[in-house]
Amino acid sequence: MQKFKDSKNREWMLSLTIGRARAVKEQLADEFVRLGVDAKAVLEQDWDGVTTRRAYDALLAELTSFFEGRGQNARAVIVRKTHEALAEALLIVGERAEALDPAAEVRKTAAAQLTASPSVPPPANGITSGAQPDASALINPST
Repeated sequence: MQKFKDSKNREWMLSLTIGRARAVKEQLADEFVRLGVDAKAVLEQDWDGVTTRRAYDALLAELTSFFEGRGQNARAVIVRKTHEALAEALLIVGERAEALDPAAEVRKTAAAQLTASPSVPPPANGITSGAQPDASALINPST
C-alpha cells in the first residue's frame, strides 16, 4: 500500500489489487469517504500540482509492488524504469528551459535577419511576407 499527502496534509492510501485495478474510481471514492471529504471540493480546491505528483508517484510505486507481488518482475522493472526515465527527462527539459534567455534569442535572431538581408525590396503583387510561391506548386501542390 502506498500513501501520499494532499495540499492540506491529509494522507491518502492507494492499494492496487486485481479488483481495484478494474475500479480505480471506486477506490478513490472509498478514500473520499474515509477522509470525510467532498470529492468535488477536494478536486477543485485542494488537488494541486504537488498532490498530483505525489499521487502519480504513489500509483507507480503501487503498480511496481503489484507486479512484484505476483512474480512479474519484468513488468515491475518496466514501470520503475519508465518512472525513472520520465523523471530524468523532466530534469533535462527543466535545465534547458532554465538556461534559455528569450530576450537574447530574439535579439540574436533579429540581428541575423538584418545581417543576412539588409535591403529587402518591398513585397510585390499583394504578397505581404515570404517568397512568392513557385507557380508549379500552385498547379500541383502535392509535389
